[in-house]
Amino acid sequence: MTLKRSTPGTMRPGWVQVALAGEVTLGPVGAGDLFGGAAAQARGADAAVLPLPVVSRAVPRVAQLRLADGIDLASVQVRFELIGDNAKRGVLSAADDPNAEIGVAFEPLPLQPLGREGGALLVDAGAIVYLDFSRAGAAGRYSGQLTVTVTGL
Repeated sequence: MTLKRSTPGTMRPGWVQVALAGEVTLGPVGAGDLFGGAAAQARGADAAVLPLPVVSRAVPRVAQLRLADGIDLASVQVRFELIGDNAKRGVLSAADDPNAEIGVAFEPLPLQPLGREGGALLVDAGAIVYLDFSRAGAAGRYSGQLTVTVTGL
């Protein structure tokens, strides 16, 4: 189904408006997140062989939806897709080294109704974000472009 857009005040039956939360910034990831207690115990060459885990962060509001009257909230599904600045799908890429990547997967959270406004139901769409640091390469700022797809309208 094609996502239909409307402007404020023109919500027609079956239409939805999507507003992204702006820049989604995940909290810093430290040695404790990556290695747990093993970080304090590993030294020198031993530290280089520790496997990097997948770290998760809950983001309750990635986008906010305005659903027109008549849309069944139970049928609405939201999918998130990330493309790194290096044009690869499912990654965040480093600004300084496009080969350095953090794998990213999304698990959508249940949609959270916030209330009604002007004949529309406001809903928060969030996700648990899973970050795989096995190809990160170095510390630094990683970024990408997020696409939000709404189906079931």
